[in-house]
Amino acid sequence: VKDLYGKIKEAPENGSVTYDAGKLYTISDYLLKKMAERNDATVTIQFEYKNQKLQITFPAGTDYTPVLTDTDTMYGFYGVAAKLGLTVTERQ
Repeated sequence: VKDLYGKIKEAPENGSVTYDAGKLYTISDYLLKKMAERNDATVTIQFEYKNQKLQITFPAGTDYTPVLTDTDTMYGFYGVAAKLGLTVTERQ
């Protein structure tokens, strides 16, 4: 968590961050809030789920309100994608 948070915090203004989460395929409200605070940065998280190499991209300008105002505090990447209108894709 601290590693990804650090990368988001240190991202250049209007820049992008790619983070390899390995086999971790969940994200917390804490990280989503930090991403919302740096809404100028595009964040791509790569992960592995059921032996598939996948990724999700949170483009700059993403509205995080749907996940920050509900009662859930932890999301799988497919769940957060559905709530925010994003897509999980296979990575090359």
